[in-house]
Amino acid sequence: QGLEQLQYKQDTLIITKALKDVICFHVMGMEAIAPDSENTILQQDFIDEMKQRYSKIIVIMDNDEPGINAMKKYNELYGLDYIISPLEKDPSDSIKVHGIELVKGVFENLIKNISK
Repeated sequence: QGLEQLQYKQDTLIITKALKDVICFHVMGMEAIAPDSENTILQQDFIDEMKQRYSKIIVIMDNDEPGINAMKKYNELYGLDYIISPLEKDPSDSIKVHGIELVKGVFENLIKNISK
């Protein structure tokens, strides 16, 4: 989800949980995609292709147990960094509660602090 909207113009790709979160990241000016669910792990060949197009790929799923487990799985399989949101359960809930500008600033800072 969100693959057709990628412009490949930024250095960071975000893998998130759902289409609603892909849309939130796009509204914040970030490129994002989502598999069909947290339980669906993207395939190695796809990750390899995205690594050719982006210098960073960061996983941001829900900050609950299933989401954290999915992020850890991406880290174990592909060495991808992940961010556990310090705000609400997911980006869309965070925007509802805190507003887009605050959420954008928080995620931009967290992403910036992850080494390449």
